[in-house]
Amino acid sequence: MEIKRLKKFGILTFYDAQNYGAILQAYALQFAIEKLGGKPEFIRYYDQHDKKSTHKNGIKDYFNVLRDCNFDLFGFLKTYSVASNVSSKFSTFREKYLNLSQQAFYSKEELRDADELYDAFICGSDMIWSNVGQDLDIYFLKFASPNKRISYAPSLTGIDFFDAQRVEYLKRSIEGIRFLSCREEYGVDAIKKISGRDAFRAVDPSLLLTKEEWIQNLNIQEDNSYPYILCYMFGGVSAKINKMIKLIAKNNNLKIRYIPMCVKEYTSELKNGYSASYGPLEFVQLFSNASFVVTNSFHGLLFSLIFEKPFVVLHRSSESIWKPHEERMTNILSLVGLGDRYLRLEDSITSKYLCLDYSSKINNILADEREKSMAYLNNSIQTIINEESKPSADNKYKMNRIDE
Repeated sequence: MEIKRLKKFGILTFYDAQNYGAILQAYALQFAIEKLGGKPEFIRYYDQHDKKSTHKNGIKDYFNVLRDCNFDLFGFLKTYSVASNVSSKFSTFREKYLNLSQQAFYSKEELRDADELYDAFICGSDMIWSNVGQDLDIYFLKFASPNKRISYAPSLTGIDFFDAQRVEYLKRSIEGIRFLSCREEYGVDAIKKISGRDAFRAVDPSLLLTKEEWIQNLNIQEDNSYPYILCYMFGGVSAKINKMIKLIAKNNNLKIRYIPMCVKEYTSELKNGYSASYGPLEFVQLFSNASFVVTNSFHGLLFSLIFEKPFVVLHRSSESIWKPHEERMTNILSLVGLGDRYLRLEDSITSKYLCLDYSSKINNILADEREKSMAYLNNSIQTIINEESKPSADNKYKMNRIDE
């Protein structure tokens, strides 16, 4: 599969978030399109709607970290120093590995100009269609010519909580996407129910790269000199979970490492001689060399699969804002037949989870899913670039933009 002519593709996704999964899935989609022969770049769109709350939220964040440090000023400053280094590493990764648009856009109206700059637009992956606070008009590509619109594996989760008005909005928006895919079966079913359309279930972009491609592309250094359990838990590892992990580590001669998500985890990494300042490269490195992974993160699960690691995934608490979006985990776990590794918070993590054979079934399933998703992406792009560019009165995709 290869795009016949070099064409320019604009991508809209959460590439700019300081979130490991968001930035790595963005990189992976870029790589996949380049592999097909295209020229992708991320559209630098900056939503201005929450600018007024930035200062207020910043003060709140400072207070929360200070509280977590038991109002220890030295600990507070050390934690913020580490966090600043993490931000710097995210910025460096974007500059080095992501193709960003030369022009920045600050409104839907300005984005109309982008329609003249790109041959096609791709929205996705990540939770761009879920209700997480973004301007959905942008991520449904309403600024673009309808014949240029492709979705690649966006999540559409949590719609059971949507009111009738939001569902009607989704219906109209989905109807405007020419090549339609979704990341989970839940989303595929929801699209069918809402709009009557069939959507292709595509894998998250991170799975489009093989283990070898991740290692080679990012120059990951493999090191098995000291086996460790890797913990990557949004909200931090609870005292109960930490107790179980320590017992497994002790019984199996394993160290414990954290991708820090709270002050205690930053402190643990620093105390054991590690930098604790982990950007996207370090994230991939830590997964590639782990012996066992404990996570409640979707991309923590995916990178465990990519690097063929034994793992457990823990459900989020009922109070978590991400609880309605757990279909992301159940879908991929069901696909590879590992649903028994999705544990409730009250379940026990034991040494029985330390073994997992990827050699045949799991890797074959992932390879098949990768191939089908690449074929969908290639077909969507090929169809657009091979069409005649002259306007056609009977083209069913010719319709209004932005206010459709």
